[in-house]
Amino acid sequence: MRYLIALDLDETLLNSKKEISSRTKIALQKCKNDGHVLVISSTRGYGSCKAIAKMISADYVCCQSGNMIVDNVGNIVYKNGFSGAVIKDMLDLFSQYTKNIVIDSDSKLYGGIDDEFARSWGVCHCSIEDLYTKTGYKVCVHFEPKYKEVIESYCKQHNYNCMVMRTDPFLLITPANSDKYYALERLLKILKMGPDHLVVFGDDSSDKLSIKMAGFGVAVSNARPEVLDVAKYVTGSNDEDGVASFLEKM
Repeated sequence: MRYLIALDLDETLLNSKKEISSRTKIALQKCKNDGHVLVISSTRGYGSCKAIAKMISADYVCCQSGNMIVDNVGNIVYKNGFSGAVIKDMLDLFSQYTKNIVIDSDSKLYGGIDDEFARSWGVCHCSIEDLYTKTGYKVCVHFEPKYKEVIESYCKQHNYNCMVMRTDPFLLITPANSDKYYALERLLKILKMGPDHLVVFGDDSSDKLSIKMAGFGVAVSNARPEVLDVAKYVTGSNDEDGVASFLEKM
């Protein structure tokens, strides 16, 4: 059977050094040689997925929390983002509480966040005024308890998804019905494959639905408890070549 193998990046495919081990590269190449479809499935923007996609010869990149799909020659297969009017409405409210706001556009992150996060995220610095000219797939807002509820209430009112990032103190806001699984579902239809052909590896709450719905939903052992709860399979951690271990057995 031909499978679509969807790979989350951070804390799943990438180890704690943000690298892909030689063993994992070999396992993925074996999958490619056997005719399976490799897909990077990440909340990251396309710009920070491209190099990794090339490294493992991925067939597609499903990024921006499922709001953008790009094929291996750079064609956008699907996109779903926030319009300029929606971005303006968010900024009108959010900028009252913090200037640490980032908009993830087609290929770059724009914002005025502190240097600590700007360096690790690769953010292109710009002012709040400049952000008003942008459109994007997701908005990241630094939060403190005193205004976190205000932002969450706004998102609930407008039916936007809002979740706390796992590694940094930011709220991640995406359009309604955003999820990696919906993007993967589109790819399955394009490739004339069903959910039983889907293999998903992940660790975070953004992987939860994909892992639950996939024929082979695999959580790495370092995954969040709610992800481990729905996984059909659990493999080694991202520092134990968990992805490679499962693929070798499969």
